[in-house]
Amino acid sequence: MAGINMRNIEAVIKSALEKSIEAGLNNRLRSAIFVSTIAEGLYSFYEDSNEDLALRVIGFDEDTGARVKGEKMLDISIARTKEITDPGKANSKAIIGYQLMWAVESEAGTSLPAFAEDFGKLACVKSKNYLYLNGLDQLQEESRLSYIDRRLEVAKQLLEDADLEYDNFYYAFWPSPAKNTNHNKSFWDLNKKDDLLGMVRVFEL
Repeated sequence: MAGINMRNIEAVIKSALEKSIEAGLNNRLRSAIFVSTIAEGLYSFYEDSNEDLALRVIGFDEDTGARVKGEKMLDISIARTKEITDPGKANSKAIIGYQLMWAVESEAGTSLPAFAEDFGKLACVKSKNYLYLNGLDQLQEESRLSYIDRRLEVAKQLLEDADLEYDNFYYAFWPSPAKNTNHNKSFWDLNKKDDLLGMVRVFEL
């Protein structure tokens, strides 16, 4: 299994962001591509392991660009699985997920209610690893840094209150593809690709 650390998580996010930017689709599909590619990157950490894992995530059709529903409860989940049988029926078998390895939520919106809805899902599930992806839409760096500090402060307090046990909890910020209300254009269309990639920040809580 590849090492799970902030540097590798940041690399996964930047790779997904670059792919999404270059896709040139509408904002909703850009987000779907971003999340789907993040999932592939996280799942790749286990490609050399012998574990039976199930990945659930929203997908997209590369030919049509249409979203393909695949998520279950969370935007991304990776779970250990095993086969179970009915003791009274030898031929009755099923695969069950029994331990979350990754619980991931991504929110392009920057409002506090948007944060509350999605971060709250992570606070209510048990997983070995967590990743929250928080959108950014502030044009000025000073405003972005202030926003980041405020969200981290709230997240840290919530995790203390939730008393979660985990191996890793990563909180990442990424430039949102949503429209900037002052310019009526996607935030991505208001910035160069290299500048957008440079906005990615990852913290370990």
